[in-house]
Amino acid sequence: MEVNVEKRRDEILKLDLIDDTLGLEDWEICKRNEEQAWLLVELEKRDSLLRQKSRVKWLEEGDNNSRFFHNFINKRRKRNEILGMSNEDEWGEEFVEQTLWEGTCGETYSDFRFCDQACV
Repeated sequence: MEVNVEKRRDEILKLDLIDDTLGLEDWEICKRNEEQAWLLVELEKRDSLLRQKSRVKWLEEGDNNSRFFHNFINKRRKRNEILGMSNEDEWGEEFVEQTLWEGTCGETYSDFRFCDQACV
């Protein structure tokens, strides 16, 4: 594939040099346009192949960052988990879900306890 790309580039450069010095005849213009079209096709094939190879490599080896970010998100999710709420002097874990769904969190419960804080 690389040989075809270099061969076509060389042919286009040669025709461009002829064009700069003597000018091109109609058949040479057609040949240069055809070479440019084939060069574009070859470059697209090469890019597609490289893209496929990189995806295969990523699927086989994975990404080192994936595990890091997955763990990071899980720790954050765990840290932000609401274990319970207090309403004045009451502490209740059973009505957390109910209160969150009703949308009255801010109005009813002023003290949120998160899992990284000591729950009493």
